[in-house]
Amino acid sequence: MPAPRHLALVAIVLASTALASNTPLNVKPGAWELTLRTTMNGNPIPAASLAQMSPEQRTKIQAAMQARSGKTTSRVFKECLTAADLKNPDTFGKNGDDDEGCRTTVISESPTQRKLRMVCTGDNPHTGTGTISAPSQTQMTGVIDIIGTATGAKIHIEESGRWLGANCAGIKD
Repeated sequence: MPAPRHLALVAIVLASTALASNTPLNVKPGAWELTLRTTMNGNPIPAASLAQMSPEQRTKIQAAMQARSGKTTSRVFKECLTAADLKNPDTFGKNGDDDEGCRTTVISESPTQRKLRMVCTGDNPHTGTGTISAPSQTQMTGVIDIIGTATGAKIHIEESGRWLGANCAGIKD
């Protein structure tokens, strides 16, 4: 399961996979502001990773995860999506594969909604489902749920996006 600092990346990968599918969501290219609201229950860090930490580090990490469990955090950031990004299935990581052994599959798709399933293997296996919707060309919303196969930890991500304009000046990918 992704570490907390990777939650935004997971949401972007799922949303980007939706945008990279054969039927792109009917949204405008350009600058987008995305808001992620993340709630985590349990500790997503695998036992093998915890075992490699010093007792002090392990205690600190476990306390931080326990303190965060059940609480919602928010993150707002900007992303540039070009017309080529919206059409190219390879733009977002080899048709849904990312660098952490994950494979994202499109379950259903239309110009206004995409349903996805993610399966990740490796040191921190997890599965997830997501629905990305485009109620208009200037809005996106999404819900993503991830469950750690080994840890049982659950992560719930709600995202919303609004189109800022066609110009991506100043946005770094």
